[in-house]
Amino acid sequence: MNTLNAKNISNAAVLDKEDSFRYGGSDDSPRYAEASEAENAVFEDFEQRIFRKLHFPPHWEQEGVSQPHVAAKEKCLAICKQLFKKHRIMPSTILPSVEEGIYISYDKITDNFNKSMIVEVYNTMDIALIICDNAKRVTVHSEDVFGMDFNNAVSIFKAYMG
Repeated sequence: MNTLNAKNISNAAVLDKEDSFRYGGSDDSPRYAEASEAENAVFEDFEQRIFRKLHFPPHWEQEGVSQPHVAAKEKCLAICKQLFKKHRIMPSTILPSVEEGIYISYDKITDNFNKSMIVEVYNTMDIALIICDNAKRVTVHSEDVFGMDFNNAVSIFKAYMG
């Protein structure tokens, strides 16, 4: 099983800000019947970022790195939707991972705060999570996620947010 750690995170693709698609997409069709109109727009944005705008660096393929599988993308979408719906947090960055999956970063950066909760969904369907203090360059918390249970990690992340 892949293990998410600070070294692996540094291997994630780094794209220009214009390539790191932020909140903004919408769709007039009610794709998610149980969601409000605003949530539908957010969910459509997640879907766009994961299924249509995820840029896989060509040199990774030459290096033998597999692109994220459709199942990993679907799991990533489910995670993004769940964390938004239940905890009202939105991913700052969604990128392919050199660890053969998808890297999702939830960042809280202000003048006094610089923390990230990073989730990786691997093609094996394993999920790993770390919370980093970016200013101090330390990992505050790490765990493997089972059964899509993010409650403990989100509580820790929000506790650090003050």
